[in-house]
Amino acid sequence: MTRSHLQQLIQRYRNGTASFEEKQQLEQWWQEALTDQSALEDMPPAERIHLEERLYEGAVQRIQQQEPDAFRPVKPIGRSRWWLATAASVAGLVLTLAAWWLLSGPAAPKPLTYQTQYGEKKRIQLPEGSVVWLNGNSSLRFATDPDGHRQVWLTGEALFSVQHTPTHQKFIVHTTKQLNIEVLGTVFNVSDRRGQVSVTLRSGSVRVIDQTHRQPDVLLKPGEMITSRKAVSATEPALEKSAVQAELSTAWNSGSMYVENKPLGELFDWMEDTYGIELEYRPELRQETFAGSVPTDSIGSFFLKLEKLYQVEVSQNGNTYQIK
Repeated sequence: MTRSHLQQLIQRYRNGTASFEEKQQLEQWWQEALTDQSALEDMPPAERIHLEERLYEGAVQRIQQQEPDAFRPVKPIGRSRWWLATAASVAGLVLTLAAWWLLSGPAAPKPLTYQTQYGEKKRIQLPEGSVVWLNGNSSLRFATDPDGHRQVWLTGEALFSVQHTPTHQKFIVHTTKQLNIEVLGTVFNVSDRRGQVSVTLRSGSVRVIDQTHRQPDVLLKPGEMITSRKAVSATEPALEKSAVQAELSTAWNSGSMYVENKPLGELFDWMEDTYGIELEYRPELRQETFAGSVPTDSIGSFFLKLEKLYQVEVSQNGNTYQIK
């Protein structure tokens, strides 16, 4: 492994963009380094001694953070391999590699983190120019990898307007279901709640990638939505594609979105997750379907519409809404 490639792997690991295969490469390199110091023999003596000191200090600090009362550092006499023995006891072995990276290059910028409270919508402009609307009770983390590709980790719901870069860096959204959404420049909505991920494309194109490799990549065209669900069998695909009115159904950031024949149960779940409310209703009401506009800036307006359409009565008790 070349030094430059190793540095890239370390930086990916440090900013959280390393893939499973890249983490395996780092682990393999580390195992080889424990038994072979040839990589250090080419270094000038003064630089090697400085490196060993830094590695020792970093290893001790990590051990004390993980097990505060279980370790007292005692530096062995002689320098030959004491730093390897100490670092080998660290659970996060790649910390040692990160120390090497600190000595040989600039530190990677820290990921940017954004979060919203229940019922809060937040407009975010990322450093490279893309705009993200973050829905209520959602979090987003943004970082760039060594190749300049933009990496985003999302929990909750967000509407993305991705800026296409002159050098065509990818914009990749990671979800908790190990689905990646890969784009260059486009407008799309991602929802990741209750173990289900849905991606709705308004313009451009996106590729949905299953990181477990259990199913092929899925390409979306404008006006299409893909939803993950629990597979009934090993041969049945867990991603469902459907046609939607994407412009209207992803307009929650503008105060109103359109829902087309959606079960009320799914709409109720969305409201509880987004606004932090609790709904009480008869189980059979979940199977009723709803079509029409849903106010996203006023919960009360939606319940008034619900009362007229389904002959129900909605009462509020604190943060709980009872539908009878």
